[in-house]
Amino acid sequence: MKMDLRSTTIVGGTLALGIVLGLVLQGTLQRRRNDRMGQLRHEQGFVRHMESIIQPRADQRAVIMPLLEKTGARNSQIIGAAQAELRSTLEAMRAQLEPVLDADQRRRMNEMGRLPDPFRPPPGGGPPGGGPPGGETSRGGPPGGGPPPSPER
Repeated sequence: MKMDLRSTTIVGGTLALGIVLGLVLQGTLQRRRNDRMGQLRHEQGFVRHMESIIQPRADQRAVIMPLLEKTGARNSQIIGAAQAELRSTLEAMRAQLEPVLDADQRRRMNEMGRLPDPFRPPPGGGPPGGGPPGGETSRGGPPGGGPPPSPER
């Protein structure tokens, strides 16, 4: 009997340690990915990243660097325009939703304040487990399956 308890304790402790280490590693990897993606959003971050990948020789540098800088500048313009258009579209959606929502829904939407920037990761790197926000499944339904919630309440 004592041997069974000891074995169970060792297996349980090993499992718990594995879960903790897995969560820590996942968080670290997610932060690194978010940092890397954040750097690529900026012109100089893109140039440095591409330069580190290509590692141009001295004789190539005069041709490669201006091309990387030009592409980085254009990427920054595209991202800026996309962010502005997306922000405008989301604000227009919000204005169209306003008369349809009840008082409680409007209050929740107003408490949310400014709409989130879809080009920046959420604070904390997103929902636990890397799934969609709000605990929904990848099919848009509630956790545990079943039909998605009705849009009419």
